[in-house]
Amino acid sequence: NFQPNPLKTFALEQGIPFLLVDKIGEQTISDISKLEPDFLIVEDYGLILPVQLLKLPKYESLNIHHSLLPKYRGTSPAPFAILAGDTITGVSVIAMNDRVDAGDILTQKEYEIKSDDTTESLLTELNKLGGEIIIPVLKEYVDGKAQPKKQDESKATFTQRMSKSDGQIDINNPPSKEKLDRMIRAYF
Repeated sequence: NFQPNPLKTFALEQGIPFLLVDKIGEQTISDISKLEPDFLIVEDYGLILPVQLLKLPKYESLNIHHSLLPKYRGTSPAPFAILAGDTITGVSVIAMNDRVDAGDILTQKEYEIKSDDTTESLLTELNKLGGEIIIPVLKEYVDGKAQPKKQDESKATFTQRMSKSDGQIDINNPPSKEKLDRMIRAYF
């Protein structure tokens, strides 16, 4: 029961070009370059983008990330927050650089994880938050008021891609009831 991405919905309603791509190659970079973008906004793209692409926008290349950075850098912040038993997570908007989720923070918004949130429901809520907080960031850049803040590298934690085997349960050494609940909500 996924909700449409609020950023995509907004862009389409406003007549703003919106590209959804699986792989960034020369053709994608050329297509974006022809648009002469003011901003490049990325959400849910698990690879490092070429520096050539990041330098295209007039103002900045921005990433909407599903955690309160520097916690949970990487591809799977939502399920990692559930697995860890976190009660608070959120969304960060960062200026992109050549490192994974390490750019300067422009804004963050917290979200209280519900006891029945799954990865799917959590991502739906975080996508909504991302759509809400990106517009003020864009306005701050255009008005010359953006104030990026460096991330505290000493507090950085990382996630990795998840696989089906991550959800396997050893019946000879089962997890606690609480951990099993978190695993079910994170992996399924």
